[in-house]
Amino acid sequence: VADLIVALSDIGYLKEIEDLYESSPKTLHFPCQATSIDLFAPRLSSKRDIDLLIDGSRRRDRDFWCAHAMASGLNVLATLTDRHKSTGLSEMEYYDRMGRAQLVINSGLVSPGVGIMNFRIFETICSHALLLQYEECPIEEYFQPFIHYVPFKNIHEMVCYSQFLLKYEDYRQRIVTEAFDWNSNHFSGRLFWDAFFSNFQKTK
Repeated sequence: VADLIVALSDIGYLKEIEDLYESSPKTLHFPCQATSIDLFAPRLSSKRDIDLLIDGSRRRDRDFWCAHAMASGLNVLATLTDRHKSTGLSEMEYYDRMGRAQLVINSGLVSPGVGIMNFRIFETICSHALLLQYEECPIEEYFQPFIHYVPFKNIHEMVCYSQFLLKYEDYRQRIVTEAFDWNSNHFSGRLFWDAFFSNFQKTK
């Protein structure tokens, strides 16, 4: 049994662990990126030549979003894979794209009605792109909608919000800045590692 379990999202399995083992491992629920924000800076581009970035597997409706976004006339860059390494992007390619994107779509949906926090949320914010987040995700517990990100619940909203934000750069930039500052102050890599080592020592 592990001494410490770190979870980005709490969707019930942490409680199941506590019920399963008489001597339960300590759990740390801490949504954040565990890497330094400084790692993203060299990959940021001033051109921002990608309107909308959609990367990931073909699951979670990404191919559906991609088709409608392209049909609406948005400049979409997408890589949809079958989760095999040979068909995916390298780490450098992925972060280079994030640094060129104005808008990034994220899902977090794992099953009907169940969504999780994932690292793309923090990668997008640290890349100074605006996060378009599908509503089936507990992100509102940590970030404010329309202040730090833009939520959408269907294709119509996704396309309309994208078109508006690409037309009015001052609105997009305001959300990007608010999100970056809030994330830096509350969910930084330094805070994560401080919490990790503090909790890990208590298990000894």
